[in-house]
Order: sequence, then C-alpha cells, then structure tokens
Amino acid sequence: MALIRLSDERGVPGDFVTELSPFPTRDVPLRRIPLSGGQLGLVVSTNVVALTVPDAATSAEMYVRTASVTFIRTSGLIPSATAGFQADATDIIVLRSRDECLEFKAIRVSADATLDAEYFGEAA
Repeated sequence: MALIRLSDERGVPGDFVTELSPFPTRDVPLRRIPLSGGQLGLVVSTNVVALTVPDAATSAEMYVRTASVTFIRTSGLIPSATAGFQADATDIIVLRSRDECLEFKAIRVSADATLDAEYFGEAA
C-alpha cells in the first residue's frame, strides 16, 4: 500500500491524501473563441464522414440540421447506422478537445443528414 502526503510550497509535510481528504483541485476556466471557417452543410450519407479540423481548433460544436446520425469521437472505432452514439435533428454534438475533433466520425441512420460545425480555439 502506498501513502501520499501533501506538502506546502516549502516542502513541509501536511495531511495524508485519503478518500475523505483528496488532492486539492481548482478549476481554471479557459476562454474559448470561435474560429472562422466552420463547416456548414456537411452532408452525412452512407459513407463515414470525418471533419476537416482547423489547426487552431481545440473544441467544436455541431448542430444536427436534418436527420439522425450515429457518431464516435474516439480512435479505433467506426460508426454504423446501428453502432455509435445517436444524435437526432436539432441535437448539438459537443467535442471538448482537439483529439475528439480529429477522431470524430459520423454516418447517417436512415436518411442523409446535414451537420453544421463551429470550431473554437483558446484565447491568448
């Protein structure tokens, strides 16, 4: 069994890390800015579709405009009409990292669908 002990900025030992006293954390909000050049009218049909991700993109949101799609956002998987996460018309798909943007793939469920993608980067 390993024990982890917190120490302050001077290296003075403090409390042990336990289930009741976990590592301290804090949220650091990042400002994201919309990037120009989103993909509007991306047609999703019987072939798997990937995104064309701008170099500065760190996240994306996609609006499912016309019909249902199934999608994945992790490497090594291929969506099909019956396998993947389903998003229906008017749903918004959120991709929270560059990796998710690069690994995103979608295919239609039964009818051709249209997606509108907006990409975001981090404010300097």
